[in-house]
Amino acid sequence: MRFLFVALVLFMAIICVVANEKCTRRCGYKYDPVCGKTPDGKFITFSSECIMESAACVTGQNITKAYTGECTEDN
Repeated sequence: MRFLFVALVLFMAIICVVANEKCTRRCGYKYDPVCGKTPDGKFITFSSECIMESAACVTGQNITKAYTGECTEDN
């Protein structure tokens, strides 16, 4: 029984690592802001389009680019 528990924990850990690897990107440090829109209508400023795409991958949300530049208070 203990072996089965340990095997299950290891299996889940491997699945989590593999799932997170698909969202790993090297985006760099260049500040080129974009305003992204979440599925619930919220606007979020991301430091680059690459960072926005990475956030969408990690969260599993469909974050789309609303426009280039920082989000304004009007959104």
